[in-house]
Amino acid sequence: MNIIRYFSDQITKLKIYSRWDITDLIVRIDDIVPNQHPDFLDRYNLEGEFVCIKNFKYNCIYLKSENLDKFINNCDFCDKNKNLICLTRLLHHQVQEDCYSQVISKAAPPYISIKQIIICKIDDYEIYIERMIRLNKSEELFKDLMNLQLMKDYHNLK
Repeated sequence: MNIIRYFSDQITKLKIYSRWDITDLIVRIDDIVPNQHPDFLDRYNLEGEFVCIKNFKYNCIYLKSENLDKFINNCDFCDKNKNLICLTRLLHHQVQEDCYSQVISKAAPPYISIKQIIICKIDDYEIYIERMIRLNKSEELFKDLMNLQLMKDYHNLK
């Protein structure tokens, strides 16, 4: 019984000391990489230099270089002292979502990743959240997408 009370007290303390909910999806900023050109630029007719805020668990947040300070200093989404971003709050500003596969059939070994791009509009700038899932060779979706890519390559289709 004391253990339950202890954890309940800890959760209450977290809620008091944090401006975010305990159930929010929060990721750590592992690296900020300037001068990036994400592979989805052509897909959305975008130009310019982007900054990539990386979380090494397959999450990247891209935004124009000139908007980095606005984003980092926005306490609704970022805690720059603790290097944290609240994705749950960021996703409240979602305006578009896209998902596509990236098939690399000519590599050894070939691999396939599923990319999800979520576009969020905050004030006067856009943020692009990229999530990537790498498929395992034993999965059925991997086999289907690889066969589709091989057919496209064989018949010179786009």
